[in-house]
Amino acid sequence: INISGEQLLALLNSVLDIVATGKQTENHVELKAFKLRELIQSIADLELPTITLKKLELRLTFSDDLPEMIESDPVKIHRILLNLLGNAVKFTN
Repeated sequence: INISGEQLLALLNSVLDIVATGKQTENHVELKAFKLRELIQSIADLELPTITLKKLELRLTFSDDLPEMIESDPVKIHRILLNLLGNAVKFTN
């Protein structure tokens, strides 16, 4: 719930920025260091109820050379990966 709330707040803030400035700031990247594995795990946790309901199996496997921390825009990365996983779950029988 907390992660979903934070993502919703970030999305609403983006919309408010567009309304306030009259222009879209989607190309703006807010660089921040974060743990990619934790972000991916949180996305899997968000989709777990649907995965379980559809009797699917999701296995997360991380390469040993995946850095612990990366610097990118965690909100945009979260949206992209959540969309990809959500669609995969949605369209998998």
